[in-house]
Amino acid sequence: MRTSKAALAALSEIVVLVGGLEQNMFLPSLSWLAGLRTGQGFEVGAGPNLSLTGVGLTFAAGATLQAGRLNLPIHFAFVPSPRGSRTSLLAGFSLDR
Repeated sequence: MRTSKAALAALSEIVVLVGGLEQNMFLPSLSWLAGLRTGQGFEVGAGPNLSLTGVGLTFAAGATLQAGRLNLPIHFAFVPSPRGSRTSLLAGFSLDR
């Protein structure tokens, strides 16, 4: 995990996902999240979500772990909806230069 104790930083990101593939469905969604990141890599955000089931509000939280130059972001997202709530676990990686 990051050892820097920097102040909070604002963040904004656009997340494009395709879900339902494990059920032979194509369910695209687009979220725009605004939130905060701590110096230790913890992030929290919320924002609008647009999908084939309609418009909703996305809530997300997670952390970016570091192993040397390797960054490992792991996030959990939740979109409540009258037609059925959706949850996502997102993970990835990037390398620092």
